[in-house]
Amino acid sequence: MDFLESALRSALLKDGAHLLEDLLNDPLYQGQKQEARPGERRFRDRAKTVETLFGEVCLLRDYYVAADGSSRVPLDESLGLIEGYSPGLAKMMARIAAQDSFEEGSKDLLAYAGVKVGPKAIARMAGLVAPQMSAAHAQAEPEQKSAAIPIMYIEADGTGVPVRRSEARGRKAKNGDGEAKTREVKLGCIFTQTSPDSTGKAQRDHNSTSYVGTFQCSEDFGTLLRREAFARGFASAQKIVYLGDGAAATGPLGFGK
Repeated sequence: MDFLESALRSALLKDGAHLLEDLLNDPLYQGQKQEARPGERRFRDRAKTVETLFGEVCLLRDYYVAADGSSRVPLDESLGLIEGYSPGLAKMMARIAAQDSFEEGSKDLLAYAGVKVGPKAIARMAGLVAPQMSAAHAQAEPEQKSAAIPIMYIEADGTGVPVRRSEARGRKAKNGDGEAKTREVKLGCIFTQTSPDSTGKAQRDHNSTSYVGTFQCSEDFGTLLRREAFARGFASAQKIVYLGDGAAATGPLGFGK
């Protein structure tokens, strides 16, 4: 069975590479050829080997060289190639680089995706992509408030939700009689309070609530909730209010320790 699966996957990847190569080299896909800019020389159908999630493909594209020696390849730019790697493979390489060593990442990529990429290539890709990702996150993340948060509320609870029989198999019912028909989902929310309303009652800050939810155990849920709290400015909060029903199922979240 293992041999059949491996052989079939290899065949599918090879066929996928051929299909992708034909598509990328199709004039209809590439669109209208760009004209050379003033002072540029155009070299047609320059071949380039591109590493993709399906394996190597050969790309034929026009190559332009200006009088000052600078060059450009419009097709490479439009495809988003990164040093000869497709965007999909580059993203996977960067993700693997963040999980483990480059050597182990190379082995995992071959085992899970059937793509052979060396450790040095993964390290180089991580160096190329990391600054871009950091810049993107910096632009996407809202600026942290310099002022301390007056009150931060952290709320957690759990409840059983109906699931398919296959999802509850092996789990005992709450009363210990028979198999469970539900699984406990744990939900936490975090919000802040800066000032009371006009009557002096506590008032939640507008759009300040964020949530975490999971089917994992209480300890893992507590970790997720703590991470979210620190990301929201837990360390700078002047007062922390934890809201819970005191049930053991919520687990030791460890706030205020």
